[in-house]
Amino acid sequence: MSPVERYLRRLLSARISITHVQVASCAAGFRVAERVVPTPRLLLARAGSAQYAVEGRAFRFGAPGLLWVAAGARRGWRVPRGGRFDVSWVEYDPVQVREDPRLGSVLRAPADLDLESAAFTRLLRMRALDTPAARLEAEGELKALLARFFLRAAPGAGARAAQAPRERGGFGPQGIERAVAWLEQHFRRPDALRDLPARAHLSPNHFRLLFKRRMGLSAQAYVTALRMRAARAFLQETDLPVKQVARAVGYEDPLYFSRLYRGFWKRSPSEDRVFSP
Repeated sequence: MSPVERYLRRLLSARISITHVQVASCAAGFRVAERVVPTPRLLLARAGSAQYAVEGRAFRFGAPGLLWVAAGARRGWRVPRGGRFDVSWVEYDPVQVREDPRLGSVLRAPADLDLESAAFTRLLRMRALDTPAARLEAEGELKALLARFFLRAAPGAGARAAQAPRERGGFGPQGIERAVAWLEQHFRRPDALRDLPARAHLSPNHFRLLFKRRMGLSAQAYVTALRMRAARAFLQETDLPVKQVARAVGYEDPLYFSRLYRGFWKRSPSEDRVFSP
């Protein structure tokens, strides 16, 4: 199963809280300042285009298109001179669903403009009603919208996953999936990696081989990514000193944590925070 499919499957089975929906028309020169977004969001470009930047990488985002930005990503955008940009977006909180670091900070896909514009119109109407029934209906609408997006963002992933061979020894892919699920809940533990091979019922060497083959990165890199995303959330949402943030995500040495953080996000922890300790 691809990272996109895995994330989508978990989204569809979880509760999703919609935090914001908006439809806007932006004139030339309009600018959204660069900042770290606290929740994931899906944008629909209805007309025109904008210069978008995520984690310092700039690209053109134009109609008709869909763009997903992960929670914890630093992004900003502007409408170029002589242009305009009609955009709709929804921000959501996937309760108890942690984003897979392999998804990256941004994904793009083509859009069926009539279909997706109508979906955003319905989301706006249901948000305005703000009744229990309307909130439930809005969650279903958003899940359908996200499903269409993620399936377009990863064409053919399902076929590839279905054809993936079962590895010999231990529980193979099932063991790796079990280890990944455990890591996502316990990555803050300093010893999180120590017993993973045993949890997957694999020898250490076989575990390292299968994890890299299955996940596309090592277990160490995976847990580091989980910790760095959690650390960014602490820095954005709390006034904890950096050394306490380091300890909260599994690092006793704040200097080592700061080096890892800068290597991952290309910014120091102090550059990335909103609150001052």
